[in-house]
Formats: sequence, C-alpha cells, structure tokens
Amino acid sequence: MILQNLLQPDKQICSDTSMFYHVSDRTFFLDTYFNAFSLEKWRTYTTVQDIRLHLSCASAVHIEIHDEYGILSSVDIGMPQAESVDIPIEYGKTSRFIYFAVRNIDDSSVMPIKSGYFYTKDAPEQEVSLALDICTYKREEFVYHNIGVLKDAILTNPESPLHDKIHVFISDNGQSLDAAKLEDEHIHVYPNMNAGGTGGFTRGILEIQKKKEELHLTHMIFMDDDIVLNPDALVRTYGILSFARDRYKQSSVAGAMLRLDRRYTLHEVAANWAGGDPIVTNQGMDLRTFAHVMKNEELRQGDYAAWWYACYPLSVVSEDNMPIPFFLHMDDVEYGLRNRNGVMTLNGINVWHSVFENKRASSLSYYDIRNIMLTNAVYFQDGNLRFMKRYIFKRFMANTLRFRYKDVNMTYMAVRDFCRGPEYLKNLNPQEKNRELMDAGYKMLPIDDLTADDGLKNEIKNYQKPENISDVYQKYIVKNKWKYQITVNGWLLPSQRDKVYAYPMGIHPYALFRKKNVILFDPDSQTGIVVHKSWRELMGVLCTIGRTYLLIATQYRKAQREYRCKIQTMQNAAFWRKYLKLDA
Repeated sequence: MILQNLLQPDKQICSDTSMFYHVSDRTFFLDTYFNAFSLEKWRTYTTVQDIRLHLSCASAVHIEIHDEYGILSSVDIGMPQAESVDIPIEYGKTSRFIYFAVRNIDDSSVMPIKSGYFYTKDAPEQEVSLALDICTYKREEFVYHNIGVLKDAILTNPESPLHDKIHVFISDNGQSLDAAKLEDEHIHVYPNMNAGGTGGFTRGILEIQKKKEELHLTHMIFMDDDIVLNPDALVRTYGILSFARDRYKQSSVAGAMLRLDRRYTLHEVAANWAGGDPIVTNQGMDLRTFAHVMKNEELRQGDYAAWWYACYPLSVVSEDNMPIPFFLHMDDVEYGLRNRNGVMTLNGINVWHSVFENKRASSLSYYDIRNIMLTNAVYFQDGNLRFMKRYIFKRFMANTLRFRYKDVNMTYMAVRDFCRGPEYLKNLNPQEKNRELMDAGYKMLPIDDLTADDGLKNEIKNYQKPENISDVYQKYIVKNKWKYQITVNGWLLPSQRDKVYAYPMGIHPYALFRKKNVILFDPDSQTGIVVHKSWRELMGVLCTIGRTYLLIATQYRKAQREYRCKIQTMQNAAFWRKYLKLDA
C-alpha cells in the first residue's frame, strides 16, 4: 500500500521548491515537509515495519538513503532500470526520519525524479473508507475548484490508492450551489439552513450516518470549504488509519493549517486548550528547513483537531455524540475535549487557509465569548470562573482601545445569553440570531466608501503585510510599554485630530495611541470600518462592563450547573434533526 507520494511544486497548490526538495552541488535532497518520511510517527501510530521506496527516474541516478544522522545506504542505477526502481529501506532503531538524495550520474542539474512514493508490503490492520464532510456558505468557486482537485487526483483516477474509497458530503448552508454540476455517485449535496459551520458540519454527519452501512464508511473528515487542499493529505490519512495500532483506532487525525499568504508557514496543528485562546506549538514556524521539519514532527499530545481538516472514526461520531449548536467557533475544541482519544499528526497532512488576524467580524465577539464560557462551564469543575472574568475584561479592553464599542456590547450579549441557560440555546433560531448580530455589529464596507482621501485609499490598497513573522503574530516586546499603560493608551492625553489613520484589523491596540479617527481594514478583501475615539462611548462601555459583571456574579453558577446537567440533550441526532428543521 502507498503510504506517501513524493510531491513536486505545483503552481495551484504550493510552488515553493524548498517545501519539496533542496539542491546542493547538483544533488537533490528530499529532506522536506512534503517528502521526508516521518518514520517515528509511522512506527508510533501504526504497525508498519516494512518500508520501501519506489522511484521513476528520467536518467541514470545515484541515490542515497538518509536518516537524520547520515547516509544509511547508496546505490547507482542505470537506464532502463531507473525508469522503475524499488528500494527496501533498512533503518536504525533510533531513526526518526527517512529521506533520500539523488543526483544524475551525468552530473546534469535537472531534477531526475519523475514520480515516486513510499510504500509497504505489510498487511493493513483494517479496511478504511472515508467520508468528507464539507460545509459551505456562498463560496461556490472554492467548492467547485476543490471538488475538481479531488476528482482529478482521486475520484476519477483509478491509479489512486483512494479510488472508490472516498465519498464527499456537502452541506450547502447558502443554498447557492448548482448541485447538478457537482453530484455523482461519490459526491452528495444537501441544501441546509444557515445554522453556521456547526450546523453545516452536523448536517453532514447526519447524512453520513444514513449512508454509513450502504457505502461501508469507517471515518469522516471535517473539511473547510475555502481551503487549498493537498490531495496527498488524504492518501497519508488513509495510510495511517489503515495500519493504526489498537490504542490509536479511536484517535482523530489533525491536519495542519499553513498560511495561504506564506505557504511555508505553519499556523496551527493539534493545539491545546486551557480555557481561552488556543495554545499553539510552533506557530509561525518556517517549514522550509529540515531542522524545522524535524522539530514540527516531535511527538506531543494536542487536545483537539481543528475542523479545517479533522478526521474522526465513525465509531466516535455517533448519533448520540453530535456537536453542540455553537453556530461557529469552539465547536471543534469542545468536540475534541469531549472525545479525548488522542490526536495524530503528520507532516504533509495539511491544508492552506487564509489567516484570521484581519478577519474580525463583530459577531465573533459574541460567538467566541458565549462558546468559550459554555465550554469552560462543562469542562471545568468550577467553570473556570476566575479565568473567564479576566478573559472577558481583556476582550473589553482590546475592543475599547480599538474604538470598537459595538463589539463591547456584543460581549455583553454573549454573557447574557450564556446566563439564560441551555434551554435558551436549544430553542434558539440560529438564522434569526445571526441576523440580529449582523445588524448590531459593524458592517464592513469597501474602502472607497470609507474615505474620499485618495492618499489614504492608496495607502490601504498598497499595504504590505509584515515580512517578519514575529510582527505577523505580534510576538515581540512593546518598547516603552509604561506610557501606554499609565495614559490608558493615550486616552488621558490630547488626541491627534489632524488626520485619519488607517491600520489593518489585527493591529495591536497600542498602535491607536492618541489617535482620534481611524479606519480599520482587511487587506485581503479591501473592506473596513471607520471608528472614533469617543468619551461618550467610553461612558457607555463602563456601564456595559458593570452590567456584565453583575450578570456573572448573580447568574453564572446557576447557568453552569444547568449546562452540566443538560448539555447531552443537545448532542444527539434527534435534537439536531429538529434544530435543522429536517423533520418538518
């Protein structure tokens, strides 16, 4: 069985050659994120022992098999034998990685490998058939593109080891897809109410469960609609599942998210959670060096697999073990915490996704806080109350210092609705609630609608994202921090009223020191909002903070007890069929 294909740069997926091979003195080293073989993880997660390398070469070659310590073996292969060669891998007990180096015997500088893969002759532990659960909302072009990629690489490719092993279930929350353009024996499209990502993914689960026996499905993969997919991620996932040891047969597989704007940069894989924001190991790591490739593959335990690519066995995703109706955000965290069966990761099991630092819809100040509070209430004996008070205060401060006063009110609404308890959440109409939040928050407008100043428009349109990854993730120490703190970020000093300033949405609040009028924008969509420093709004913020903490003091404990007692009533198929109005 093929465990891992050798990959080459692809303009549509990733064109950075350093993610695929390095060249030194006319020798090609495949010690990379996509082409090194993560031996330690395959031996830990699976029963695979026999490992072989198959290569198809365009010329006579010299091949060296390496582990991280040095050369394990080498061989010269002439033509025509080099057109199809199989090399058994003899590895050491301490080897963590296997890769190979190749050069043309005639010393030409052309990459001699046409194709290849690592494979095994070991017998698999179990039969595997995958269901992809894709939720979409009016992102038709992304869906058509990704389905096209899947068809070309797997669904209509009889050479793929996954041919006839994958079915795709698409929940169309926007009811905007041309189902006739997509559907066939392997692709199924379901118009769905807009109950957010959670509702869309859960609709997929319901439909997958219906066809589980008919299609012999064993595992499902939550997958975002707006990703760039590496199809070999599915091949590697299939391999790990096929050979999984007993202790990992109930585990999830977490795909890494690499940044769409820097396709060599890790954003997150198998994060941990301690009550608030994710705890992410190696965030911002440049994966173009072998040292970083090895570091990223260190065995460690994550708490959850994020749903841009998260694989679960269908023995876990059962009719009485459904997600909670969060609408969006935290659904993957809560589900991972509930099903703590281990998380497997592997280099090359990944997607690319646009990053979130400048995607700050007002509604997220509601969904994030409400869903984090609920998750804390269920998974911490004391509801993690002291932490939540601090966390909510930090959110209040960040939004106030960015002059996003409507988002402060969103946080209050989140606390209020949490305190209304599980019956409120169960009976909530998700579409109406989302429309209410959209109306109450800031509305992103085209830059041309925000200012008539041509100079400012050009500044925004020509904005260059930071090159330093520490700046991207704000992993730096602010100089002269005391001046921002003792002046409350300049609120106690005269404002700079002479001009309008423009900053990306994710800018640190300290950037707004002493500013009066600001445009906050998303560089990718070229949309934004206008915000202002306002003492009147500040007085309203203080009142909102007071009301919020009064609610927490008087109603948090009661709500927590109710959630802990009744949360299971929202985790079953019968509830979700009613919630999604499928029984009507």
